[in-house]
Amino acid sequence: ADERVIESYLSEIFRTLRGNGVAKIELRTDATPYRWRYSYGISFTADEARNLFIRAGLSVLSVVPDGTKHLWVTAVKQV
Repeated sequence: ADERVIESYLSEIFRTLRGNGVAKIELRTDATPYRWRYSYGISFTADEARNLFIRAGLSVLSVVPDGTKHLWVTAVKQV
């Protein structure tokens, strides 16, 4: 997967959320040496993740690391 696929998912989340609806999404944040493997997917820094959500029209409430390999982003569709 590449960043454009993730952007399309976030755009669909924005489209389907009701006004003031909240989404909490887990993203990878660790670029492992096996990044080329399909099952590992793409990883993002906290700033990259925040910018992805903003570009999709969502307001980011929080970006919280979960250990060293995952990141939780909570965002809302503002009305």
